[in-house]
Amino acid sequence: MIKAVIFDFDGLMIDTESLWFDAYYSIAKEEFGIEIKIEDFALAVGISEVPYLELIEKQVGHPIDRPSFLEKATKFFKENVQNIKPREGVTDYLEYAKANNLKIGLATSSTYDWVEKFLKQFNLFSYFSVIKTFDIVGTKKPNPKVYLEALKGLGVQASEAIAFEDSLNGYTAATGAGIHTIVVPNRLTKYIEFPEGTPSIPSMASVELKSFLKN
Repeated sequence: MIKAVIFDFDGLMIDTESLWFDAYYSIAKEEFGIEIKIEDFALAVGISEVPYLELIEKQVGHPIDRPSFLEKATKFFKENVQNIKPREGVTDYLEYAKANNLKIGLATSSTYDWVEKFLKQFNLFSYFSVIKTFDIVGTKKPNPKVYLEALKGLGVQASEAIAFEDSLNGYTAATGAGIHTIVVPNRLTKYIEFPEGTPSIPSMASVELKSFLKN
């Protein structure tokens, strides 16, 4: 019986990952007149900024001033993230879980301050009884530790939980912790190749949470 639902944050609840693509795309076009392909950018999601920069350098044909580029991309991101909204269906899932007495957790490679800021901004903070982040746990996905710690905090077994993720690293972490995981890809991560048979839905607005609780 499912007793808990665990959510990823970046890319799943708010689509910051696609916004980072927009930032790199915009600055690369402005600085070098090139257009980065979103499907190429998607391959490096959740790793580091280095593959993104190497992708740009490959297209440009020479090394670039990486610190300067990152500074401009970060400025673009910070300006535009102010307008970001939760992804479609997120609040419905949280409402349903709460109404049906499911424990709700969050497991992310982001920091606690980052997550807390947005959850409070969108009035979603109170839904979560457990929030496990990179700075609390000490490791990032695909290491399953953040999910194992979330399970421990929620007081449930892996078989009693269901997780929602958007990236391959997240999916690997959640399934590595033994949790049945549904992928909800975003505008960027839909280009990632997941293992064959990976459960996936287009958005949380397309399939109700109760559909995954029938067991």
